[in-house]
Amino acid sequence: MQPLKHYQVDWTLTPSVLVIGGEASGLGATIKKIAYENSGQMVHVPMARKIDSLSAAMAGTVVIYEAYRQVISAAKRRE
Repeated sequence: MQPLKHYQVDWTLTPSVLVIGGEASGLGATIKKIAYENSGQMVHVPMARKIDSLSAAMAGTVVIYEAYRQVISAAKRRE
């Protein structure tokens, strides 16, 4: 399964759990298995050409902000 870009995920559909892997090793096999067994999906933050990686904390911040942005936008549309 190919990972989705963080902005391709509809974070408004259901409650979500975000598990962030280590910068060097990613997620462990057990966590990946649990995620896939529960309809989980891999998500990544696309990088600019000259940037190798983000810290796990920064990547998590970017993903959480996108989820927040989507939830706020959806709430405003319902008003």
